[in-house]
Amino acid sequence: MNKFTLLCIVGFFIILSGYLFIRPDFFGFDSYYYLSLACNENNLSSISFAEPSQLFFKNIIFGFTCNIFFLKTIHVGLAILSAIAIFFVVLETGLIKKEWYLPTFLGVLVSPVFLGEHFKFENEAWAYPLLFFGLWFLIRFIKEKTKTWKKYAFFSVSMLLFGIALVLWKGSIVFVVGIALFNPLILIGSIGIILLNFSSFVQGIFPNNPIAEQTPLIGFFQLGGLLIFGIPGIVKYFPKENKWKFVFAVSFFLFLDLLSQNFMVFAIPFLIVGTILYVERKKIATPRQTAIAFLMLGLIALYPLSVQEPTQDVWNAIDYALERTEKVNARFELKEIQTDWQIGYFVWYKKGYSDSFGSYSAQKPFEKGWVVSKEVNCVNQDLSKQMVLVTEFGQWKVYECKR
Repeated sequence: MNKFTLLCIVGFFIILSGYLFIRPDFFGFDSYYYLSLACNENNLSSISFAEPSQLFFKNIIFGFTCNIFFLKTIHVGLAILSAIAIFFVVLETGLIKKEWYLPTFLGVLVSPVFLGEHFKFENEAWAYPLLFFGLWFLIRFIKEKTKTWKKYAFFSVSMLLFGIALVLWKGSIVFVVGIALFNPLILIGSIGIILLNFSSFVQGIFPNNPIAEQTPLIGFFQLGGLLIFGIPGIVKYFPKENKWKFVFAVSFFLFLDLLSQNFMVFAIPFLIVGTILYVERKKIATPRQTAIAFLMLGLIALYPLSVQEPTQDVWNAIDYALERTEKVNARFELKEIQTDWQIGYFVWYKKGYSDSFGSYSAQKPFEKGWVVSKEVNCVNQDLSKQMVLVTEFGQWKVYECKR
C-alpha cells in the first residue's frame, strides 16, 4: 500500500468518524419514528403505518440496545457495505481502469446524497446494501454464458436479496422496476415481485407530504459533480451497445427524484462510472487529484449534516413543555403536548405524546395546553389572543394555550 492510498484511507475514516462524533443524535424527522419504535416501551407504533420493518427494528435488531453511538456505528457499516456493493457493480462494467479504483470507491462513499440517506435512522438504509448486492449478483447472472447451476444461483440470490429489501422498505420496488426495465430477461424473472408490490411502487413514488426527503430537486443539488460529469460521461464514452440502456436507467431514477429524494441513491452506480470516464478521457484531473476532490467533498458535506434538525433548540423546547404539561394521554398514559407535525416523532422519542406527526395532513389545531411550534397555526383569530408565548429556544417557541 503506497502512502497516498494510506492517506485516503485516513481521510475516509475521518469523514466517517466526523459523522459519529459531530452530533450526539441522528438527524432527520422520520429517524425518530424508528428510534421510538426501537427504544421506547410503549405501543405508539400501533397508531402509525404497520409494516414488517417495524418488527425488524423492534424485536430483531434493536431489542437489546438503544445506545445511539452503537446504532450510528451500524449505519456507518451499512454505508460501507453499500459502497462496496456499488464498487463491485462498477467493476463488472469493465470500463474503469485499475488506477481509478480508489477515486471510484471514494466518489461513491462520500457523495453527500449517499451519506445523507445512509445516516438517517430509517429502514431504507438497511435496504440499500441488499439492493446493490442484488444488482451485482444480477450482473453476474447476465454475464455468465454457460447455463450451469452457478448462473441460476446468481439469479436466485439476487431475487432473494431484492425480496428481503422489499420487506424492510417498500420503496425498494422502485429499484427492482428500474433494473427490470433495463433487461427483458430480468423483467420476466422479477415479474412476480413487481406484481406483488405494485401498490407499494405507486405509493412509494408519489409523495404525500413535504418533508425534506420528498421535496423535489434537493437530490440534484446533493449529487453535485456526479450529475455534472456523469451524464455526459455516459452519453459520450459508454459502449454503444449498452449506452442507451444506461441513459434510460439514469433518466428513470433522476425522474423519480422529482417525486422523492431517497430514490436518488439508485442513480449513483451509473453516474460514478460516467463521472470517472469523463474526468479520465477529458484529462480534467489525475486519479490522485480526483480522490482528493472527493475527500474534500465528503468533509464539506459534514457541515450540512451537522446542522439539520433536530437541533439542540428543539430538544430544549420539547423538554421544557413536557416538564410543565399536566395533560396525560389516556390511551398511551404519556404526558402530552401539541407540536408542529414535523416534530411529533421527536416528542415520541422523548417518551411523550403529540398527535400531530408524519405528514402535513396530520397537523391538528392547537387547543388548551402546552405547544411547541415555529409558527402558531391558529384556526381562528380568537385563538391567537389566548396563546401566551412563554419562552423561545432559537426558532422554536413554547406557548401555553389557555382556551
